[in-house]
Amino acid sequence: MLHRYVTETNAQEKTKMAVGLASTTEDWVAQRLLGLATNESVVRSQDYFSMLNNLAKSPWNTYLVWDYVRSHWEEMVDRFTLNNRYLGRMVKYVITRLSSPTHLNDVKDFFDQYPEAGSGARSRKQALEELEGNIKWVTQHADDLSAWLVNWKHQQHP
Repeated sequence: MLHRYVTETNAQEKTKMAVGLASTTEDWVAQRLLGLATNESVVRSQDYFSMLNNLAKSPWNTYLVWDYVRSHWEEMVDRFTLNNRYLGRMVKYVITRLSSPTHLNDVKDFFDQYPEAGSGARSRKQALEELEGNIKWVTQHADDLSAWLVNWKHQQHP
């Protein structure tokens, strides 16, 4: 499928294939896509953020993409600059899929390490607010959700 993605000329078909590739539950496939994302002969520059966002949509890949962003941030800034609105939005997009206090601390540390946000300043603020809301929701509803899932499982598989 990767070969078909690379050779596809129809933009709509290419987008569909990118979503399909990024929906993987295989860690090694997601890591390979992240590695190839910077290769413009594989992923066009204008499709870079879409590829990262598509990968981050999958619960199996969210943390992998977050780790990728943190470890490749300087390269991303060099390539796209802090004034690139898609860079700032992508950070928000990934962060708002997180939901633990540990991740909140990681995000704050990341923002402290890289305080310059450029056009992503507002997105950073929104991302922190949404992450804090996610943590609050999980804290308030985790027990009820766990009980419901256990009950549902027993109903499905008595």
